[in-house]
Amino acid sequence: MDKQEARMILESYRPGGQDAQDPAFAEALVLAARDPELGEWFARQSKLDEAISERLRQANVPADLRNAILAGHRSQESIDRPNFTWWKSPALAWAAAIVLLFAAALIFRNGGSSSVALAAYRNAMTDQLNQGVEFDWRHESPAALTEWLANNRDFGALQLPAELSASKTIGCRVLEFDSLRPALICFTLPSNDVVHLFVVNGDCFGANEVSGQAKLAQCGQWNTVSWRQEDRVYLLAGLVAGDKLVQLASAGN
Repeated sequence: MDKQEARMILESYRPGGQDAQDPAFAEALVLAARDPELGEWFARQSKLDEAISERLRQANVPADLRNAILAGHRSQESIDRPNFTWWKSPALAWAAAIVLLFAAALIFRNGGSSSVALAAYRNAMTDQLNQGVEFDWRHESPAALTEWLANNRDFGALQLPAELSASKTIGCRVLEFDSLRPALICFTLPSNDVVHLFVVNGDCFGANEVSGQAKLAQCGQWNTVSWRQEDRVYLLAGLVAGDKLVQLASAGN
């Protein structure tokens, strides 16, 4: 069994450990325990599954949900009420919400082609900027910050675009987003503009969502560019012109 086969099997592993003794998962679990990359991926997926399950457990399920769903199959019998709309039924609306929740979760986990995962990540990171950032550590040197992240947050080596590497930094922080832990580094450009670089493991998004070419997108008041480099995905945000961000992201890549 290779890592790809193990991933496919572990995608079906239920949170809570009830599948731990199931022979169908045994070989994949052993491989995940031995392979650091696969083990890290499996840990992230397990946390995401647990979070989704917990949200569903906390939901208040209407008592008539089952009957309301079954009634939908008999809707043609109600010809005398042609203007019936399903969203006026709380039970049916709740059922639709469950379907959407699972669809969004599957898209996020599998890197769907609609880029919902990247959009959600981009929105969450710019929302963090709107709320303000408290740094884990401050320093003017980009090299000092990347070294601090590697030594104190186990983040590993980062490759910064050349123009950003030559700029001054303000500080850095490791954030939380679902099961992800993106690092944030804030830069002051020679023009005195401030830009913010988020970095996260690249396997969190599908290859069809983030490529090696910088992709420009607006998120509220923020211009952003995203790109992939080796095993990382980078997201650069700033209140500056979009072409300037593309230039910063592309320099040296």
